[in-house]
Amino acid sequence: MPSVDWVFFSSKKGVRFFFEQQPILAPTTQFAAIGQGTANAIKAYHKTVAYTALPNDDFSSFADLANAKKVLFPQAANSLQSVQKAIVHHLSEVHNLVVYNNQPASSSKIPACDMLLFTSPLNAQTYCKTYGINANQKVIAIGKTTAAALQKLGYANIQTPYAYDEMSMAAVCY
Repeated sequence: MPSVDWVFFSSKKGVRFFFEQQPILAPTTQFAAIGQGTANAIKAYHKTVAYTALPNDDFSSFADLANAKKVLFPQAANSLQSVQKAIVHHLSEVHNLVVYNNQPASSSKIPACDMLLFTSPLNAQTYCKTYGINANQKVIAIGKTTAAALQKLGYANIQTPYAYDEMSMAAVCY
């Protein structure tokens, strides 16, 4: 475990797997999260969250906070590393730490739905490979990278909520 100034989480699952390993961190280490759900997961481990990103964040405000600092990114094995790519030139050091391996479920059966909510590019790719999206389904993507993955798969009319919470998602549903 490298000595770092910040730990930046992109998911609740990353938070859980990181802290289950009982990492030893300096008392001055600060925490950042994508979305309020991830921030709440960090707080459950009695940590203060100094930065919380919104879905369409360009991470420039985090780059200002962490300028010339060492940042650790606990992540999934197949992470797109969107945050790192956006701000790498502002940081002293970037450390990527794989804390879990996310794989597509191969045997899930999903009923026909009017609305589809995709939480990650892997989630979108797996669903579209198996089911596809038809014209009468409303498509909601959590974050720019998930929306971009859906667009790359050929789908348009994708809604992106203004925040990572239930109220924001409900607002784009209706």
